Amino acid sequence: TLKYGPDLNNNDILDGSENFSITYEAGSVGTAANLPNAVTVAAGSSQTVTDNVPTAEDWLFIGWSVMPDEDYAGNSMPTGTGENFTMPLSNVTFTAQWTADENNDGVADSEQVTITFRIEGNTKGFAEFTHADQTWPDGTTADIVTRQTPGAALIYPQGVETPDDNIAPEGWNPPLPANVPGTNTMYTLTY
Repeated sequence: TLKYGPDLNNNDILDGSENFSITYEAGSVGTAANLPNAVTVAAGSSQTVTDNVPTAEDWLFIGWSVMPDEDYAGNSMPTGTGENFTMPLSNVTFTAQWTADENNDGVADSEQVTITFRIEGNTKGFAEFTHADQTWPDGTTADIVTRQTPGAALIYPQGVETPDDNIAPEGWNPPLPANVPGTNTMYTLTY
């Protein structure tokens, strides 16, 4: 029996009989968790961009780039999770796109400011302080540098208690606001 159907690439094979792969790659981060395995599907079949959200240390997933640019029907290929497309007459590669999140707090570093805390006049330093995925031990005298989101509650360290040294905190300069400012700022705790 002779079968007729579309052969858009003119290779004398019915398009629905040709199989191509869909691959998901980690992209610039090198390796990522939660990437789906490659699948092989028929050209012209209905497909969906994976709902899996890949993860990589110090990075936030922000979407996919895709090659080729058009699906079987000539429509732009989707890049959003859960979006549908018609499998083109070629392999499809979705590549994860990332933005930095070095403190692993779930907020892009580009949306945060640098907040630095300095201590002066107290050789015992700061009390233990934890922010995002970092902990500074009790007695830290070096500057504590954090990334925080403007408008969120400011998270700040305390000085180590010094009752035996006859010194007391004079306060923060500039005074600590309730919320993170919109610019990089240094706060100094003076004793």
